[in-house]
Amino acid sequence: MIKSEGIATVCKQYKTNGISECSTESTYEPIENYEAGYAPVDHSVIENYVIKNTVYDLPLAQCKVYTVTNESSEKFILKVIEKDGLSQMMTAKAREECVIQSQLQHENIAKLHHYSETPTTIELVMEHCNQYSYFEERLEENSDPIEDGVKLKKYVTEILRALEYIHSKGIVHADIKLANICLHKDSDGEETIKLIDFGLSLVTNAQNNGKAYMKSPIGTLGYMAPEIKGKDIIVGPEIDMWAFGIVLYKMCVGYTPTQVPHFSYGNGPIPFVKRDWRKLDSNLQDLISKC
Repeated sequence: MIKSEGIATVCKQYKTNGISECSTESTYEPIENYEAGYAPVDHSVIENYVIKNTVYDLPLAQCKVYTVTNESSEKFILKVIEKDGLSQMMTAKAREECVIQSQLQHENIAKLHHYSETPTTIELVMEHCNQYSYFEERLEENSDPIEDGVKLKKYVTEILRALEYIHSKGIVHADIKLANICLHKDSDGEETIKLIDFGLSLVTNAQNNGKAYMKSPIGTLGYMAPEIKGKDIIVGPEIDMWAFGIVLYKMCVGYTPTQVPHFSYGNGPIPFVKRDWRKLDSNLQDLISKC
């Protein structure tokens, strides 16, 4: 399984497919003082935004996501986390999400503009992606693989850039999946990947070999690495790379490895069904196998 420092190596190995612009060096510069960094704005700032429509309503997560506009009619995303019923630990986790995302500044990560807290909610105003559900709808719902090689190379490159960046900052996303990889298309048609949702993110410890503590399994079934099981789990950036491998596999063929008959994780090598992979570069299989 590829670790954080191996991302650049993967980029080199995949260079023949166009992923040659990734950084060839990875520095570890963790963000510090997460608790001290919590500085919500006055809620009046959030109240200036006008809700236009609901993007997601997730009752189990006590979270709603809206499209909102400011006074200039610019679009943003508003995430509202309901505090009622949240444990003290989960409330602290929501605050940590605010601090983490506010300090991540990268073109392939959705920018957090403001966050605020009221007696009943924690609210985040983020960069808007006009095709936020593109990959989820195309691949999860329609099983439509990305056959345009140029676009696939671009998507993979930008996802890797985002992962390399957060890992260099001591962050493990812990919920990499198609739903958390958005696409934004500007007025010129230029597409940009945006990584979103740092609600489950973990802060690693540089003195503990860049690992983080996970009290119990978190993530999304189908994307979770095999080592995420039991209690008191020590994990690192490699769990994001496992999930990235699942994302890439699905981008290539439109289904996940576990949808191949008679296969489950741990009972052999990742299956590559010949009829679906014969048109693809063998380096793709090599890259996925290393995740």
